Amino acid sequence: MWQKCKLPPAAMKLDFRAVFAWDANHAQAMSSGTGSASQLYETTDGGASWHLLFENPDHDGFWDALTFRGKSGFLLGDPVNGRFVFYQSDDLGQHWHRDDSPNLAAANGEGVFAASNSSLVVLPDSEVLFATGGVGGARVFHRDKSRRWSATKVPIAAGTEGSGIFSIAFRDNAHGVTVGGDYKQPAKAANTAAWTSDGGATWQSATNFPSGYRSSVAWSQESRAWIAVGTNGSDISRDDGHTWKRIGAGDWNALSVPWAAGEKGLIASLDTASRLLR
Repeated sequence: MWQKCKLPPAAMKLDFRAVFAWDANHAQAMSSGTGSASQLYETTDGGASWHLLFENPDHDGFWDALTFRGKSGFLLGDPVNGRFVFYQSDDLGQHWHRDDSPNLAAANGEGVFAASNSSLVVLPDSEVLFATGGVGGARVFHRDKSRRWSATKVPIAAGTEGSGIFSIAFRDNAHGVTVGGDYKQPAKAANTAAWTSDGGATWQSATNFPSGYRSSVAWSQESRAWIAVGTNGSDISRDDGHTWKRIGAGDWNALSVPWAAGEKGLIASLDTASRLLR
């Protein structure tokens, strides 16, 4: 059974795009929006009450993704003054420190998509990767163990405001997949997925693409396969993202295996045959 969470009056009109929960009581939720519309809230009583932890200090900023690994938190935002915004917390999100690396410079018209809170990933060894898109092209930024940033072009459809990489995921430190395309042309399947086997140093285009724009991708350990979802259906890859096969219809926005979520509260689970069911 699902129950509505209580929110502070100031948060009622915010657009929440990310949630991270440690247990049934402790969770944080991030809203996306320009300037102060990007906020981070925390609950420690299962959603009965929330308090504001952090508010975007940049008038022109826009937060896109939030994730945690252990006690470390990572928050990603669109470029401000030509540089991607990246914060890290070392105390479960209570305090945040900004990374001012010059290597976070964005190309003109390059940004991050907040569609599914999966444009940012942190590997077990604390390496960080995030994916971009837009007019400025599609790239993956990578922060190594020494906290040095670099960026690599990815063969995903880009070059317009609505196209690029929408999701990035890894099944281990080496093997990862990105998906995307153009959300304004959801049936257009060309160049909607790419894969890496060297930790993101290089990316290769899939040889058989998902059947349209895809906003989220995740590894299913149970199925030993990659699952990708989008607004015109879902696909599966059993060969590490090289080829994809359609497994269902539906209008999906986000994925956390075995669950997928869509508009108007629609939720589905992945069955044993690797098909998304309502």
